[in-house]
Amino acid sequence: MKIYIDESGGFSWGKEPDFSLFCGVTIADRDSDALFSRFAQWRRIIAGDSKREIKGSELSDAQLEMFADQVLSTRGRDILLTVVGLDTTKTKREHIEELRRQAWVMTERSAEIAAEHDNAWLTEFYRQQAGWMKQRSAENLFWMVGLVHTIFHSLQQTLVHYSDPEHDDDYQSMHIFIDRSFIHREQHLNFWREWLRNSIGGSSMPPTMIPNTWRPRKHPFTETHTVRPGLLDLRPLLHDNTGFFRSHEHTGLQIADICAHTICRYSRFDGAEAAYAKLRTRIVCQDGAEMYGVAVDERSLHTDDPRNHVGILDPSEYIERAERLRAEASDPDA
Repeated sequence: MKIYIDESGGFSWGKEPDFSLFCGVTIADRDSDALFSRFAQWRRIIAGDSKREIKGSELSDAQLEMFADQVLSTRGRDILLTVVGLDTTKTKREHIEELRRQAWVMTERSAEIAAEHDNAWLTEFYRQQAGWMKQRSAENLFWMVGLVHTIFHSLQQTLVHYSDPEHDDDYQSMHIFIDRSFIHREQHLNFWREWLRNSIGGSSMPPTMIPNTWRPRKHPFTETHTVRPGLLDLRPLLHDNTGFFRSHEHTGLQIADICAHTICRYSRFDGAEAAYAKLRTRIVCQDGAEMYGVAVDERSLHTDDPRNHVGILDPSEYIERAERLRAEASDPDA
């Protein structure tokens, strides 16, 4: 099972259109060969024998419709789209800048705690991560916030959409491919992974839910990620199997680019209506929505000293949380 993620827009204030988005494209391994073959055939119609990558921004509305019609066939379930939108008219720059400040203050506190426990390596890691966070622009951080939500929702929708036994083998190997952006160096990638781990595992994000039918049949995903009944450890996926890649090396990322641009063009009232109508049947969001909207405001920020929210991990808290969620899921009146 593969999830490919790309974005469209500048995530900026006052320089470009206010609206930007991410698109996560889920492709089951059993379906990828046929899908990529259709993409190659469509690509030859558009670019002939040229080896250059085709970007969604250079395609006309008619070419986008042809892509949706010929590549994303309406038959079968071989592609799933998850869309996350971000609007800088709804998120103020100062809120993102405060979120960044709170993030590096908490990371500095993590370095202090590591030093108090004589862990020199972890102390230096968090110290350098704090410096990296300080250097991020507001646009960078807004992009990172959107990407976290895209990874979370794409993963959750994938687990629900591809939950039948016929897809079990597709979960033997699960990876998340993200189009390469400003994060290049391996050290910076590790800083970002720590941000991702804390963001998805934090109390502000809902828990990742898996189908109850998976446990009795020892589903590959539960076998890999369950550390206790009701308690998932997603580090093998988020740390080892999630990363940034060059789009020209991965057909899935090229498909994600074109999907993201189509949806963004339509959402900005700039055309692509016919192409979007065909893509819409593949978009799966909660309660049938067209996309998940992400905004950062006062509710997203700590009102006290951020240092108060950093401490030593207590595994018993996660165990208690897992047992509570299991009890709520089994109680129809909860």
